[in-house]
Amino acid sequence: MIENPPALQSDRDREQLKLLEIFHYVLMGLSVAYLAFLFMHYLIMSTMFSNPHMFDNAKEKAPFDPVQFFHIFIWFYVFMGAWGVLSFFANLASALCLRNRKNRVLSLVVAGFNCISIPFGTGLGVCAIIVLVRPSVVALYQESPRSS
Repeated sequence: MIENPPALQSDRDREQLKLLEIFHYVLMGLSVAYLAFLFMHYLIMSTMFSNPHMFDNAKEKAPFDPVQFFHIFIWFYVFMGAWGVLSFFANLASALCLRNRKNRVLSLVVAGFNCISIPFGTGLGVCAIIVLVRPSVVALYQESPRSS
């Protein structure tokens, strides 16, 4: 296997770090879209379940009280909304760290967190881990911080 000269490897590492930064911003945009979808879903479900006559014409009686079910289901919206907000801010922090080449460990933690968000977060998380554990990237982080 032929290894790249140090100058070419350094340029390649910088390019890949810039791509990771951009993809973190893209994942932030997807988090905003996810939160908008979640909010619309909540509005539709709350409208549907808050109507007391919604299930009057059902052929069979529902095995559960729809209004009570929705009150329990609200916790799903709270949890998933918190997940979306956490994802947004974690990716923002990681993108800024990638830009300034600081806190590589934070970016690795966010990459692991992103792996849970299938499919785009998984792809970004795995690629970020592969790039950030490379010895040449570790050396790049140990140099003086990037001057923008």
